[in-house]
Amino acid sequence: MNWIRNKQQWRDYLLITLGTAVMAVATSSIYDPAGLVTGGFSGVGIVLEKLFGIPVFAVTFLLNVPLFFMARKFHTREYLFRSLYAMITFSLALAVIPVTSVTHQDYLMAAILGGAFHGGGLGLVFLAGSSTGGTDLLSTLLHPLFPMMRLANIIGIVDGIIVVAGMLVFGVRTALYSIVAVFVTSK
Repeated sequence: MNWIRNKQQWRDYLLITLGTAVMAVATSSIYDPAGLVTGGFSGVGIVLEKLFGIPVFAVTFLLNVPLFFMARKFHTREYLFRSLYAMITFSLALAVIPVTSVTHQDYLMAAILGGAFHGGGLGLVFLAGSSTGGTDLLSTLLHPLFPMMRLANIIGIVDGIIVVAGMLVFGVRTALYSIVAVFVTSK
């Protein structure tokens, strides 16, 4: 019976690793070069990189660390450990994958391709019973403050604020394409 559990864990961690790598490709090769800010801590990272030169991987990692300490009350130890692994592998993948544009400023292609890659990678992480931290984890911490709101609505509001910040830095056009990317990611 123990070997079945170990086999399942290997499968889950493989899915998390593959999913976070695909998400990092979407961020480094599509979103970041095009200035598409689709929410999440990587979106905050893209904004801060443009404004202050702070690398996206560093922002993603540093914003997540305090959330994991605060989330200990709300999630199981196993879920937090898997999510911590996902956050670390995502941050490491962002650090090693070079920022190069594969869509060459074709914003519609960037929105569709980035959304498909990011959504597919996130789906693999969720399939493994994990999260990459970020606004998902932040929203679970905010939910007790707003119990009348659905968790999905809180996530949408937090990500919406990040998209608006991206709009202020990169302009309305990229923000509109960012919304297309968010839609594709959710599908």
